[in-house]
Amino acid sequence: MMEGLFPNETVLEDDYPIYGDYLYVADGKPYCSNYHGVTVGYLKRKEGFKEVRRCNLMARKADLEARRAKGNV
Repeated sequence: MMEGLFPNETVLEDDYPIYGDYLYVADGKPYCSNYHGVTVGYLKRKEGFKEVRRCNLMARKADLEARRAKGNV
């Protein structure tokens, strides 16, 4: 998956719940959580992240398909 930000990848507040095996964007890179039932604040402390955002999988998939079609992957 590409690094960087895509539409609707909003910053999550520290009290937002984290779910195991979900994708997030942590410090600009996709991150699959091994944690479940904790908060963003906990995840940031444990992993040293400064920012955690939602991950827009549909936008990332569309971007990858467009780059493949152009031969950029």
